[in-house]
Amino acid sequence: MTHEAPTHQAAQQEQGQIPHQGGPADHREAKAQAKAAKAYAKATRPWFKKKRFMIPALVVLLIAATSALSGGGDGDTGTTTTSVTDTEAGSQDDAAASDEEPAAEEEAAAEDKVPGLGDKVRDGKFMFTVTKVQTGVRQIGGDAFGVKAQGQFVLVHMTVKNIGDEAQTLFGDNQTLFIGGKEYSADTEAGIYLDDSKSFIEEINPGNKLTGVVVFDVPKSAKKFDKIEVHDSMFSGGADIDLSKA
Repeated sequence: MTHEAPTHQAAQQEQGQIPHQGGPADHREAKAQAKAAKAYAKATRPWFKKKRFMIPALVVLLIAATSALSGGGDGDTGTTTTSVTDTEAGSQDDAAASDEEPAAEEEAAAEDKVPGLGDKVRDGKFMFTVTKVQTGVRQIGGDAFGVKAQGQFVLVHMTVKNIGDEAQTLFGDNQTLFIGGKEYSADTEAGIYLDDSKSFIEEINPGNKLTGVVVFDVPKSAKKFDKIEVHDSMFSGGADIDLSKA
C-alpha cells in the first residue's frame, strides 16, 4: 500500500493554525480555542496596562496636577495682593501725613498770630477793636486848659463793647503800650483835656459800646510800636493787639 505525503494545508490543520473544514463540532472547537487564547493574552498582560490600574492612576494624576496649579496660583495672587495692599497703605499714610503737616503749620501760625488793627479782641466783659494810632502830638487842649507832652503823645483810637451781662467801667489807665520791649502806662491827665477821649472813667452797659481814645506820653524818638495790652479791669489777664504795622 502506498502512503501519500500530507499536503501543506493538512499539516497546518494538524497544528491548529488552520481550522478543519467540518461541521458544527469543528466550529465550536475553533470558537473555544479563540476564547481561550484571548483569556490567556489578557491574563499575561502587564499590570500597568490593565484598566483597573490605569483609570485610578490617571484620576490620581489629574487631581494632583489640578491641586498643584490651584495652589501655585493662589500663592502668587496672595503675594501680589499683599504687596499692593502694603503699597497702597503706605501711600495713604504718606498722603495723610502730608495733609496733616500743612494743617498743623496753619494751626500753629494761627495761634502765633497776634490780632492787629481792625481785629476784635476780647478781655473779660469787653470786646476791644483798635482802629487807628496817631503819633507826634505835642499838646492836648489849649494854653489855659491843656497839657504838653514830655516827649510826644500817642493817641490810640478804639471801640469798646460790653459783651457781658452787667455794667462794666472802662479805665484808660488799665491799658498798657509796649515800645521796644518797654511798658508805657496811659496818661489819664492828658486824656481829661481831650474832648473825645472817653477813656478816663466810662461805664458801659451790656450790649453798648463807645468810641474813645487812650493817650500815652512816649519819647520823641519812638516811631514803631510793639503792641497795646488791653484790659477790662486791673485784675484781668489782658489781651494783646499788634501795633507793629500801625
